[in-house]
Amino acid sequence: MKSTVTGKNVTLVPEQKATLIYATGDINVTSVDYNDNPLAWKSRRLMFRNAMLPTVVSRMEEYYGYTFTLDSSLVSERLTGMISR
Repeated sequence: MKSTVTGKNVTLVPEQKATLIYATGDINVTSVDYNDNPLAWKSRRLMFRNAMLPTVVSRMEEYYGYTFTLDSSLVSERLTGMISR
């Protein structure tokens, strides 16, 4: 990725993302939390790696537009997997 304003070049590696600051032309590179699913809208699936179940439920609520109730005995459970739309 290259900023046409500053001329700065960045090369991303897996699990990184770049954000262009339009006003300055600067590019910020940060690590991606795999469980944030930044491309879920494109892939039409939610993917999780060792995610806490409350995080999974929260993402499902955002993605599907429903409210889910999680039993309190499950809040410390972790999940790895994919949920397809």
